Amino acid sequence: MYRDVHHNRTGMLRKVLIALSLVAIPSLADAADHPRAVDRRGRTVARCEVGGEDIQKWLVRNGWALAYSRISKDYEPDEAAAREAKAGMWQGAFIAPWDWRVRNKKTAILGATKPPDGAHAVLLASASGPVAPSPDCTIKGNVNSAGECIYHQPTSRWYAQIKMKISKGTRWFCSVEEAEAAGCRETKR
Repeated sequence: MYRDVHHNRTGMLRKVLIALSLVAIPSLADAADHPRAVDRRGRTVARCEVGGEDIQKWLVRNGWALAYSRISKDYEPDEAAAREAKAGMWQGAFIAPWDWRVRNKKTAILGATKPPDGAHAVLLASASGPVAPSPDCTIKGNVNSAGECIYHQPTSRWYAQIKMKISKGTRWFCSVEEAEAAGCRETKR
């Protein structure tokens, strides 16, 4: 959704539209996507519409998504309007999705609100580094040999053996709910 929309044509459009229908769209009967290109990974880049309204434009204009200028400049005026109106996420503080995975001390925190003093360090801390981004984020997640995401609480038998390294696919979680929402399951041991 942050791009012009990258999606696999079998489900992403439907998921986006169902989510949006809960908030603002009266009928999904008029849903359509308009393929524009194929990206370097073979994914279709498309413009999605419901009842003739551009869904990406609606998301950006209402502050629920960002214009992804690397793909298209079409939504930059809508993003500027949302930022000016402090609409949606522009009311708070956030990091652009494309900056999140590579964040560091120079990463821009966007939005109208300045994060509380202690939050800045937590927002910019790596979710995969050797040190937890916050004293509240002590659950370790890793990927096992079968490719499953497993989380380990500090009381877990293997907790101390899990070495937190980006190259190993590990990450910190702040709650069991967050770990499970990321698709992880609790260790069986």
